Amino acid sequence: MTCFVVRLSWLPVWEDDDESPHVYGYLCDLIETHHPLILGPNHANLPKLVAIIAEAFARDAISVEHKVAQRMISLVRQIQVLYELTHYSLFFNYT
Repeated sequence: MTCFVVRLSWLPVWEDDDESPHVYGYLCDLIETHHPLILGPNHANLPKLVAIIAEAFARDAISVEHKVAQRMISLVRQIQVLYELTHYSLFFNYT
């Protein structure tokens, strides 16, 4: 588990144009397979993962047109939808 936490602390990477697609592609793989060490307990790492992806785009670590970038964007959109559904559900469970 410590290995994954340390690796997450290394992200985002933006200085190596050749490696960035591989790094972010692997990150997408881990998120898409719901890897428990990456997502954290009760998906506690999702905000950090979204922040990593946002900073990667802010620093031009990967071109928006790249297929891996499209996966990253898709994942953030999915996380957004899940967040909205969760809060919507919680709202109606308490009213």
